[in-house]
Amino acid sequence: MALKRAVRTGGDFLDLKQLVRDSGGECLAIFKIVEFQASEKATGFEGLNLPVIADVLVCSGPRSGEVHLGERFIGAITSALRGVRNPKIAKGETEQAPVNEVGDEIVTRLKILNPNAANAGVVGDEPSDAECDSIELIYQDGKAWTNGEVKAEADKPKVAASTGGKKRPW
Repeated sequence: MALKRAVRTGGDFLDLKQLVRDSGGECLAIFKIVEFQASEKATGFEGLNLPVIADVLVCSGPRSGEVHLGERFIGAITSALRGVRNPKIAKGETEQAPVNEVGDEIVTRLKILNPNAANAGVVGDEPSDAECDSIELIYQDGKAWTNGEVKAEADKPKVAASTGGKKRPW
């Protein structure tokens, strides 16, 4: 009997850890804030989840140009999306109101924190100027949110030329 490869059968959601892995370790993305949901008790540890609903535009890696609408995020990434750190309940910290607003488009460099640990999670770091410049090629002054196939319209040779032929500008 021939071996058959297992397929991912997870829900219909954007898996940020897999997105970062597919991109080789880091990935640039734009998150358009749709909604800040009420906090909820976390499961599996003493803490709070601060859910954020956002649209996502992937701006680097093999999935560059993908648009994911209405994704719900919890965990470490919500700190970058809200613009304030997530509270550490064990240290007596309380939830802070978000600094970012609904409609804001947050540019971030995604990476996996504690990649080999059971509590691995995706965080959003501040992108460099070069990274922001490369994002503009995909973003196209906001047109990318509605383009069906952004990849075909992006000027890929410009990215390669501006990065000295490297795969990524950073």
